[in-house]
Amino acid sequence: MRHLLTAATILLVLLPLAVSACREDSPESRLRAALSRGETAVEAGDLATLKGLISEEYTDGSGRDRRAVLGLLRYHFLRHDTIHLLRRVREITFPEPGSARASLFVAMAGEQILGAEDLPRLQADLHRFDLMLREEAGAWRVTRADWRRAAASDFF
Repeated sequence: MRHLLTAATILLVLLPLAVSACREDSPESRLRAALSRGETAVEAGDLATLKGLISEEYTDGSGRDRRAVLGLLRYHFLRHDTIHLLRRVREITFPEPGSARASLFVAMAGEQILGAEDLPRLQADLHRFDLMLREEAGAWRVTRADWRRAAASDFF
C-alpha cells in the first residue's frame, strides 16, 4: 500500500507540470507558472485537467506508462478526500529548445501545509522528483519521472 501511495504522490507531482505554455514569457517563467497552476489542480482533485498534462510517451522509473499513471492518480483521488502539497523547486534546466528538466521536492499531507516547519507534525510524505518535460503542441508535458524519498531538511 505504501508503494501505491508513493506512486500516487509521484503522479500528483508529475501531472501538474505539463500545464500549457503560453504568453511571451521565458520558458522558465512559463514552467514555474505551470508548476503553480498544476499544484492547484492536484489539490482540487481535478483529474480532467491533469489528464491532458501527461505526454502520450510518458514513462517513469518503475516502467509505468501514461495509462498506468492516470489509473493510479484516479485511485489516489478516490482514496483521499483532501490533498495538500508543499513544493520546493530545486532546479530547472533547458538542455535544448523545447525540452526541460526539473528537480523538485514535494511534501504531501491530508492537512494544509503552511511551511516546512509543519512537516514533522503532519508526518507528510516527502519526495524528490527529477522530471523530463517536452513542449508538445505549445504545452509542457511530462515525458519521464524518477523519484526517491526526501528529507525534511530539503525543504528549508
